[in-house]
Amino acid sequence: MEIWNDLIKGIARHYLWLYMGWRDVYRRYIRSFLGPSWLIINSLVMVGVMGPLYSFLFHIPMQNYLVYMVTSMLSWQLIAQLFAEMPNIYITNSSYITDVNLPFSVYHLQMLWRNMIIYGNNLLIIVPVIALFGHFDWQAMLMFPINLALVFINAFLFSYLIGALGTRFRDITPIANSIIQIAFFTTPILWKKDMIGQYVSLNYVNPFFNMLEMLRGPFLGYVPDMPSYILLIVLAMIGYGLNVLTYRNIQPRVAYWL
Repeated sequence: MEIWNDLIKGIARHYLWLYMGWRDVYRRYIRSFLGPSWLIINSLVMVGVMGPLYSFLFHIPMQNYLVYMVTSMLSWQLIAQLFAEMPNIYITNSSYITDVNLPFSVYHLQMLWRNMIIYGNNLLIIVPVIALFGHFDWQAMLMFPINLALVFINAFLFSYLIGALGTRFRDITPIANSIIQIAFFTTPILWKKDMIGQYVSLNYVNPFFNMLEMLRGPFLGYVPDMPSYILLIVLAMIGYGLNVLTYRNIQPRVAYWL
């Protein structure tokens, strides 16, 4: 199938998207004295300001809330950034697409790798906070690589369709940004999922919540509930099916839409 062929060709060019991802992070902080250290500084400032504030508002002990907020916010940053970049994935690489014949998967893998680098920097904050104020559950942590892979598989599959639609219809970008803003407040990131009482099960129909659980659950000492795994596996199957149906007709037109 076309999408499989595209992925195989992209993986074979791993040296290319690995370099492009590193270059993106480097160029973002070029001529900066602290360089990529700003990734950590920005996150520390955010945690230092928002942690005490929301701990006070929700009447939760600072030590307990800090662990929850750090893991939730920094995990949410990865999910939100992946979703925000999807509509522009071809637009930002338009010069390559129009001039060089590369597999489209190169640009998708570049996006995943770039955000993985940034998330890796955030782990430098999450791990010490857990070590100081929380506790590691090593059995739960064994699930983290699987959970992370499940999130990235979904992001990879849906980025094909969203990227193509974002290239054809430029309204997709502001729509995606609006969805992210709404999801931030409707997803238990700053507040806890059981705060909505009898409606707690409604969280599981929110894809963002299930992806968030995949990333923060192991650091908070628990394995996400089975409905979260089931939903993300179903979403991955839907994303794969949509790509199989649309790849042949949509992807060849991307260069003309740029």
